[in-house]
Parts: sequence; C-alpha cells; structure tokens
Amino acid sequence: MVEKKKWKKEMKELRRKVKRATARKEEYQQEIKRLQQEISRRDQQIAELQRKKKTDTPAGSGNTASPKALHRIQKKSVATDQREAWKRFSYLRDRYEFYLAEGKNKAEARVMANKDLVQSYGKKFGYTRQQLTDILS
Repeated sequence: MVEKKKWKKEMKELRRKVKRATARKEEYQQEIKRLQQEISRRDQQIAELQRKKKTDTPAGSGNTASPKALHRIQKKSVATDQREAWKRFSYLRDRYEFYLAEGKNKAEARVMANKDLVQSYGKKFGYTRQQLTDILS
C-alpha cells in the first residue's frame, strides 16, 4: 500500500515536470520562429542594399559579401541575441509581477507589462494577447 502511494506521488510529479517542459518547449519554438523571421528580414534588407550598391557603383568595384556570408557572421552573435531576448523576457515578467502586486487582474497586468516592454524595447518586441497568455501564465 505504501509502495502504491509512493508511485502515485512520483507519477504526479513527473506529469508536472512534463507539463512544464512542454510549455518551455513551446516558448522556445515561438522564440526560434521569431528569430528566424528576423533573420530572413535582415537577409532581405542586405540583398536590397546590395542591389542598390550595384546600381550606384560602377561595375567591378570592390567585393561584396553575399547574404549567406553575412548570415554566417551574424551567427556568431547568437549568444548575444539570446541574452538580449532573456533580458526582454525578464523585464516583461518583472513588470507583469509588479502589476499583479498592485492588484490588477492577470489580463490587465499582461497588457500593461507588454506596453512597458514596447515602450522600453520598441514596437517589434511586443506580443499579442495570446502570446502574452502563453508566456505569462
């Protein structure tokens, strides 16, 4: 009987761990998707700038790096990007907890924390209501 209770308790704890790991996995996948979109947007900007440069300069002047080469250079700063993403997430979480401590309900606290994030880091780092619910739950 004692053994059965022990196993039940262990299974319950393992289920909780799986649930937390799944939530983190989804957050990481969303962050990866956002970063990939940012990379593709930067690659498009690089390609556009290269096209402009080719039309502005005479033929045969200087070597220009391809978007793929520039992407390889950018990969070196992945750790920096992750650190910055963690800072933004920490800021969002802190502001959310601040508004909860002030007595706001969860939905209001999420929206207000997102407004603070956008104000501090820029519009491109804001989240939708669904993303906020997923991140701050």
